[in-house]
Amino acid sequence: LTVLQIVRAHAQLNLRDAAGVKAIGNRFLFLVSDNDNNDPICTSDTLINILENVVALYHGKHNRNITISFFKAASSLLLQDSSTPSPLLKQLDIGQIISLTLCLTHAHYSHYHLIHHLGTQTLHHSPSHLPPSATATLLSSFSTLLLNSHNATRPLVLDLFRHWGGNLLSAKITPADASAVLYAAAKSDYYSDLGIFDYLAEVLARDAPHATTKEVSLGLWACGKMTAWDGFGGDSSPPYAPRAEVLAEELCRRREELKGRDVAQALWAL
Repeated sequence: LTVLQIVRAHAQLNLRDAAGVKAIGNRFLFLVSDNDNNDPICTSDTLINILENVVALYHGKHNRNITISFFKAASSLLLQDSSTPSPLLKQLDIGQIISLTLCLTHAHYSHYHLIHHLGTQTLHHSPSHLPPSATATLLSSFSTLLLNSHNATRPLVLDLFRHWGGNLLSAKITPADASAVLYAAAKSDYYSDLGIFDYLAEVLARDAPHATTKEVSLGLWACGKMTAWDGFGGDSSPPYAPRAEVLAEELCRRREELKGRDVAQALWAL
């Protein structure tokens, strides 16, 4: 059986065999490391399918010891000499890059060179070919990965927002997408286009009753973070301030279901 077949079977059957999955990851890493040929041992689709099945079973920082070998193997396949893009990485299309970054995010795997090259490669793709929801996933995932991997990555985060941000001005954007990008923009200190931020705040405020409590609280925190920027103060207020009030009111209506983090974020924003 191949590595993909084994991890897919585990995921489909929901087999919680941590030791077994970890052993498969170690074997996968050995096969990649022991490959002396210039050709990779698997295709990009196979690699992404392996990672997707692994994180479906074990995601989060607390499971990192189980998944780490799979992602080390992926880094070896996608990079040459640990820092230069491999031919396999250069062949990835935008959908594959998004799928890969989602896996990296779920696994809490941080590799500066890998994430930087993946982000840079997205800038060579036309924004017109990517739906708003996929754009939101791209921006929120890369913001998390880049800002967690290296302080020097902030310029790339800003480039990603400039390149892809216009896609978010769409009627098809969902409250979940709006909340994710608002939070990512605020964490990234992306102040260059407050028109997009205001539009996303409007979407979230309009559909707040249908959003989750976490989405509402993250959106409110993002508004507070942006307002704290030195561009506003005194008698001036940002255009999204009325949207923030709507989000705060929605949280008040849900006060019985608020968690500690929701309360802390709301209080900080207000």
